[in-house]
Amino acid sequence: ERISEKDLNNLVVFIRDWQTEEIKFDVPEVIAGDPTAGEKLYNLKCLNCHGEAGAGRLKMGPALSNPEYLKYTSDKQIWISAAYGRENTSMGSSLKGLEGVRQLKEEEISDIVSYIRSIKPNEK
Repeated sequence: ERISEKDLNNLVVFIRDWQTEEIKFDVPEVIAGDPTAGEKLYNLKCLNCHGEAGAGRLKMGPALSNPEYLKYTSDKQIWISAAYGRENTSMGSSLKGLEGVRQLKEEEISDIVSYIRSIKPNEK
């Protein structure tokens, strides 16, 4: 027998409640970068999986320029995903010094986040 969606959601909430300590990431207080530099870095380091202008690629990387994604995702969340990677995905750590494949510096990640925020929907 399959678990209902409601029961599944309740189970997820229950399990998440086990975590009593907040996970701490080393993230800049203010994420302000250069979108022009970020576009160049994005095209070198992110485009293969996330597509041109953040449009996404099927079975690769999600659309980063999707207005709904940007509406509900903070710059801090985007920065953390880029820097530390996403568990159980092909998105590995990019932060230099954390054995990241792409080896980006903190400022470069902020530049990429600023570029992603600057993408207009009609650029996709």
